[in-house]
This record gives sequence, C-alpha cells and structure tokens, in this order.
Amino acid sequence: MAAYGYAKPERERRERKPTLASVAKQAIKAGIEVARYEVEPDGKIVVVTGKPSPAKHSSWDDLETGTRQ
Repeated sequence: MAAYGYAKPERERRERKPTLASVAKQAIKAGIEVARYEVEPDGKIVVVTGKPSPAKHSSWDDLETGTRQ
C-alpha cells in the first residue's frame, strides 16, 4: 500500500519474445524432430522439421581447424 492512502497504478507487463533456447526446449518436449532453426533479423524464429541433413563445409569449420581457403 502506498504511503498517502492511494494505490500505485499497476504497470502493464510487456509481452516477451520467445528465445531460441525456449523454442528448442518446447520442440524437444513435444517430440518434434527438428532439421534446423532459423532466426530472422526481426527476431522471428522458424522451426524447420524433419531429419537433419548432413553437415556441409562452412566457414565455421575453417575457424575450428584454423584453415582458410
């Protein structure tokens, strides 16, 4: 209760965006087989279902091994 006999107005709670981790946990809990997750620039998370395809050579592989082409 406020000190002067009036109640503080309740602040509206801002709705939060789901995180990639929370979406992944929900997919696992639901038993959905996920091929990949895509995060768009506006923050939208897209879940692509199906079997994951074999990994292709990427620039991340170069960073891990220390090689450049």
